[in-house]
Amino acid sequence: MNTSSRRSFLKTSVAGAIFSSSGILAATVSAQTKKWDETFDVIVVGSGFAGLASAIEAKKAGANVIVLEKMPTAGGNSIINGGILTATGCPQQKKHNIEDSKELLEKDILVAGNYMNDVKKVHQMVDRVLSTYEWTVNELGVEYLPDAIGQEGGHSVPRYVTTKIGSGAGIVNKQLDKCLELGIPIRLRTYVDKIIRTANGVEGVEVFEGYRFPKAGSGRHKSLKANKGVILCYGGFSADVPYRTIQDPKLNATLDTTNQPGATSELWRETSSIG
Repeated sequence: MNTSSRRSFLKTSVAGAIFSSSGILAATVSAQTKKWDETFDVIVVGSGFAGLASAIEAKKAGANVIVLEKMPTAGGNSIINGGILTATGCPQQKKHNIEDSKELLEKDILVAGNYMNDVKKVHQMVDRVLSTYEWTVNELGVEYLPDAIGQEGGHSVPRYVTTKIGSGAGIVNKQLDKCLELGIPIRLRTYVDKIIRTANGVEGVEVFEGYRFPKAGSGRHKSLKANKGVILCYGGFSADVPYRTIQDPKLNATLDTTNQPGATSELWRETSSIG
C-alpha cells in the first residue's frame, strides 16, 4: 500500500466502512459524556485475517492502533481454516496455463450468490484479489505451495493457492509477527460489550478486560476511545445455536460447527440493535 492510499485508508476506509454519524446511527446516539480509560486512534475488534490486516495497514499509515480479541488466543476461525486464498492472476495459475480474469471471478461470485450480492462490494473485492495475495507474500512473507492451484465449488476454474503448512496459521502467524514488529498490541480476553456513540458519531467501545469465555460480565469494565475509527472484524456466529437458527431454523442444535467456540453473536446483536 503506497503513502497516498495509506492516508486515504485513515481518512475514508476506517470512518466510512465502519460507522458514520448519518442516517439511523445518528438517530440513536447517546448524549452521555464519557470518561475514557484509554485512548487510541484506531480500535480493531477481532484478530483474524481481516482484523490483523486492518491493524497493520492502519499502523503503517501512522495510527496508534490496538486489536481486541475476546478469546485467550489470537486468530479466530482464520488460524484454523484450510489456508487457501483466491488469487486470480497468481504465478501458480500462470504455471498451469489457466485462463482466468477478474470478470470471470466476479461472474462466478454473483452466480453463486444467486445475484443477491452487493455488486459494488463484489467488484471491489475482485479488483483486489491479486494484490491481496501479493501483499501476503511481499509484506508478510507467507509461503504458498508453488505448484498447487485448487478449485472450490462455485468457481469455474482453479484459482486458489494453499499455504505450505495447509492451514490459515500460515497467514495469521505471519500477521502476528508483523504486528509484533510494528508494535501493535493484541489485547486478548477483551470482550467488547458496547459500541459507544455520541452526537459526533462512533467514539469508542466498552469492554470487559480479563474476560473468561463464555462467562458474561467477567473481567474489569473499561471504556476505550477511538479518535479515528472502530473497525469491526469480529467474525461469524456459527457456534451460537439460538442466533444462527434465527437466520435459518434448519441450523439447529443437532448440527455441529467447524468454527472455533468463540464464533458467537454478541457484536452481531449489538450492531443489529443500533441499525
